[in-house]
Amino acid sequence: MLREFYVTCRVEKWFVDEGTESHGPYLSQHDAVADAIEAAEQLAKPKKAINVLLKLQGSSAELLWSSKKSFASTKASVSAPVSMKSQVREHEAAELMDSSL
Repeated sequence: MLREFYVTCRVEKWFVDEGTESHGPYLSQHDAVADAIEAAEQLAKPKKAINVLLKLQGSSAELLWSSKKSFASTKASVSAPVSMKSQVREHEAAELMDSSL
């Protein structure tokens, strides 16, 4: 079963929603996204996907992070040379920051 964390903004405050549970408020979108990804990473298992999505009023949900992609990149980077591993991490971090702005 797919689990999803939705990062949302209500009354100028940011929240992370999963099902009927809501966590927050956070002072910024960045803080809410970081917390959602951290929670998803801790709960993720190879066979059970967890997604973090940005859902703003009046728009469709945008995928920010997925445990499927994370497990795939972790598998690939385990066998990669050390310099390649750091490049992969830097690239993933840059993508995350770009997509959350």
